Amino acid sequence: MAGKGAVKVLIVGGGKGGDALINVFCKSKGIDIIGVIDKDSAALGIKKAKALNIPVADDYEKFIKGGKVDEIFNVTGSEKVQ
Repeated sequence: MAGKGAVKVLIVGGGKGGDALINVFCKSKGIDIIGVIDKDSAALGIKKAKALNIPVADDYEKFIKGGKVDEIFNVTGSEKVQ
């Protein structure tokens, strides 16, 4: 993935939106996807993240702790998640 100094992003939502962001961000040398979150382990973006060795989870807590995230992209469309 990205190199030193890259923006570390977390994608919340592994559906079509998450899959699309993975496709775009994987092409950028300035972005490092540190994880993709979705409760649905069969979501398209979760499957792609696993294939690309991007960490996945069903909860954001493990990614938020330790301050390892620069940006969070919520592509779930849910205000409750926001």
